[in-house]
Amino acid sequence: MQQPIEQNQNTLDKEKRAKNAFNISIATGVIFILIAANVMVINRAVRFDLSLSLILLTALVSFFSAWQNRRGNSDLGILLVIAGLILTIVGRVFVQKGLAIPTGITNIILVSTIAAYTLPSKWMGRVIGAS
Repeated sequence: MQQPIEQNQNTLDKEKRAKNAFNISIATGVIFILIAANVMVINRAVRFDLSLSLILLTALVSFFSAWQNRRGNSDLGILLVIAGLILTIVGRVFVQKGLAIPTGITNIILVSTIAAYTLPSKWMGRVIGAS
């Protein structure tokens, strides 16, 4: 017996969203590790201030998200990445003055794009509103 076309389409969409979530999680983790290394090289010291701590925390959360994606929890995983990104952006605004508007706009665009490619429609509006 054949599956209905709508159910088959939802399964394919879910698999594609899960694959996108895994790829975004890994890419985010790698990028934030590179950012942390760059910050340490520029500062010529390993000084864990708020900014560096948030960057490393987001990298760890991103790799944890990739692990969750492999276990079948792609929605939870990508929500963790988005939460980490929002937390990093909010922390950055408090550390570096004068960057609130450009950082906020970048955050909205980044979170909206990630949500569109990885989350079901019921979560998309909530996440974009939170960003």
